Amino acid sequence: REWMVDLKIISSTSDQILESYFSNTMQQRINEDRDEKDECPVDFDPDFGDASSFLPEQKGVFDRIAMSTLTNTIAFGGVVSPLRRRNLDLLILLSTQESIHRLMDQMMQDSSMDGTYNWFRTYYSTQVHRYFDGNQKIGRADDFIEGLMLTPPCVKSEGGKVTTVDPIRLVEKILDIRKVVVEEWVDIVSNVSKEHIDMRRHLFEMQMKKCSTPGKVRNSTENDISNLEENIEGHFQ
Repeated sequence: REWMVDLKIISSTSDQILESYFSNTMQQRINEDRDEKDECPVDFDPDFGDASSFLPEQKGVFDRIAMSTLTNTIAFGGVVSPLRRRNLDLLILLSTQESIHRLMDQMMQDSSMDGTYNWFRTYYSTQVHRYFDGNQKIGRADDFIEGLMLTPPCVKSEGGKVTTVDPIRLVEKILDIRKVVVEEWVDIVSNVSKEHIDMRRHLFEMQMKKCSTPGKVRNSTENDISNLEENIEGHFQ
């Protein structure tokens, strides 16, 4: 049930990443233009030693709202535990990495994308250990997306073809594919309980059979139950 909520959060917030990126970028340019036109410096109190408190709070490249969305979603149902936050973060990370792999598979099959594919493959291979491997801090998937957004466009030449690599366009494709991945995972998770009902019913019938059959038949039934339990655990994983 929690996975269903978390996957829907990932899907709903994916569209807002690029929206907030363009909004924050536009606001930053407006602020920079305003600062350039401001010819009246602010006079600070000579006894005041730190002007940083007058600076506006710095925004990221885009607004990271998945965790706050989770908090708001279950605000009336309980407190969001650190474990729950970790689970959501892990789903974001895995769905993002799966989307990256699918995108590279698509580009590899399109000869017109050779320049972009080779550039992105090199970029990803140099960053994968930093964001996707091991036990690290929460928000690694967003960190990867942000780093890709901040990478300037470049021109690549492959096989006599000149290609302009646009990292923002790559981010857009990753997020689009991630929504498809999440939809597939929602379908899988929604069917888990139905699939387990039949297996649990069969397990219960075999346990009842074990109670009513002695000797060699009982030993055979115990082996069948053990094998069925292993299948259930493996299917869940």
